[in-house]
Amino acid sequence: MHIRKGLVYDKNTGELVGYCKLGDINNHLLKFEKECVEHTNSKELAKTVLDLMVQGLFNNLSFPYAAFPTSSSTGDQLIPIMYEAQMRVEKCDPEVLGFTIDGNSVNRSNYWSCYKELNYSKSPYRWDKDFRLKCLQDDFLPWLKKWEDEVKARNDVKGKAKKVDA
Repeated sequence: MHIRKGLVYDKNTGELVGYCKLGDINNHLLKFEKECVEHTNSKELAKTVLDLMVQGLFNNLSFPYAAFPTSSSTGDQLIPIMYEAQMRVEKCDPEVLGFTIDGNSVNRSNYWSCYKELNYSKSPYRWDKDFRLKCLQDDFLPWLKKWEDEVKARNDVKGKAKKVDA
C-alpha cells in the first residue's frame, strides 16, 4: 500500500475525491480568488479580443475556433498565433485558403511600403502591364492550350471529363 501526498480521501468511504496540489493552475486560481476578495487587481482588463473564425466558402460552416482577450498586443505578435491556428485547423483536414486580418497595422504598413517603393516582388499583381504577367502569357498559357488539345485528342477519356470549357 502506498500513501501519496496531495490526495484527498473521503473519511467515511475511503474513496479518492480530489487533489490538494493541482500545480501551476491551482496557484493561479488561489491568486485570482485572493485578488477578488481583497479587490487588489494588479492586471489590466482586456480591451480587445483576437477571435479566430473558421468559415466555409461553399457551405454554411461558420464557427469561432479560438478567442484570446488582449490588453496590449501588436500585429506582429498576433501573426504567429494565426499561423499556429492554421496549422491546427489543417491537421483536421480543412484547407485554409485565406486570412482576413482586420485592423492589423502590420498589414497596412507593409501594403503601403510596397506601393510607395514600387517593390514588385512584395506587392500583388495590380497592373495589367506588370512584367511578372509576361511569364504567364508567354509560357503558361501556351502550355495550358497544348494540354487542352491533348486531352481533347485522347481516346481513353470519355464524356464530361473530355469536355474542356474555353
